[in-house]
Amino acid sequence: MILYRKASFRIAEVWFDEKANGVQADIVRRLQHPTPVAEGKCTPFHTILMDLNHDPDLLLARMKRETRYEIRRAADKDHLTYTMSIAADSDCLDQFLSFYGEIIAQKGFPKLNNVRLQKLIQADALSLSLVQGETGIPLVWHAYYRTKERVRLLHSASLGRNSDVAQRSLIGRANRYHHWQDVLSFKAQGTRVYDFGGWYDGDSDPRRLSINKFKEGFGGQVVLNYNSLQGLTKLGKAAVWLYLRMRPSG
Repeated sequence: MILYRKASFRIAEVWFDEKANGVQADIVRRLQHPTPVAEGKCTPFHTILMDLNHDPDLLLARMKRETRYEIRRAADKDHLTYTMSIAADSDCLDQFLSFYGEIIAQKGFPKLNNVRLQKLIQADALSLSLVQGETGIPLVWHAYYRTKERVRLLHSASLGRNSDVAQRSLIGRANRYHHWQDVLSFKAQGTRVYDFGGWYDGDSDPRRLSINKFKEGFGGQVVLNYNSLQGLTKLGKAAVWLYLRMRPSG
């Protein structure tokens, strides 16, 4: 659990099956609870999980052929450099945020909650990893929420893909290689579940369907979790009510 402020609200963020008993906050934000919760507004959330309780050779064998090929080609021919900070510090976070800031300008990504990420560092729950190209240029960053049993991808940011076909292909291989190296790093730490951070359950958004296809290539299993917001104080209950009223449907 982490506690942080957003505007004038004290927010408790609780992941997976963690308890929030006795928390001092205006709002409890439960993320990816395995079952629906009675308190507050609950919404379904699909994601893809990989079971890391297997030998790496078996994990590779369960991937789709294209994904295995891209990982092996990246490892053998692309001269990539991989770096993992299991317990990320503020300096590492600054590097990630600098890169992400450049991506915002290029792709229109949403801004990050820097306070929330700093709180994850203080809770020893943020991992950051980087893949660089042959010349040392950062290609892909990944940010994770980490517990003892499970890691969940929070953010993935890759270098902008220009019109050069070779560059686009390199970024795609680097990202697959990056996920695989992350899997190996977390597995070595005793992590049991690798969470890709979401799976689109619709059929009308081509971009999201393409992301689904990318994630499905790693051979994980689609599961259903639940997110919820619960107001604990008068201020929190009013804020949750207003948020739910203003949020677009669908």
